[in-house]
Amino acid sequence: MSNGQSWPKGFTLIELAIVIAIIVIISSAGLFSFSSFNRSQLFDTGVSEVTSLLATARSNAFSQVVPSACGSTAISSYKVATTISGQSYGLYAVCGGDQLISAKRLPGQMIFDLASIESISFEIATGVVNTPGSIILTGYGKSQTIFINKFGSVCSTSC
Repeated sequence: MSNGQSWPKGFTLIELAIVIAIIVIISSAGLFSFSSFNRSQLFDTGVSEVTSLLATARSNAFSQVVPSACGSTAISSYKVATTISGQSYGLYAVCGGDQLISAKRLPGQMIFDLASIESISFEIATGVVNTPGSIILTGYGKSQTIFINKFGSVCSTSC
């Protein structure tokens, strides 16, 4: 302004509204990314826990570990059983019947798919499996198959 007047100091309402809108947009994108990452981590944790329990069953069978639940009854195998279309699964010692060793639950929105096998048994001393198969986990918009071959190997990709 050439006549000696100066611009008023401060921000206009439009400028403030634009800055706030930009902050809201950036925050929303960050919140969505965090939420997506969190769901992915929950799914990966669920897959890891099921894989770990399968490996424990195989290791216990191979090592011929006899749990106290069996008492003096001979143990024939260790079994991991799942609830198809459900979230529950557990580790069992097979000795005159199924003896529950450990019960687990999948996180949040995860389930065992209908195409999964209901149980997998690892023979004592050898750790081999009479009926190989796969366990399919779904949830959080993802799906993962865990394969168990006849030698008792547990793989996330085809063995």
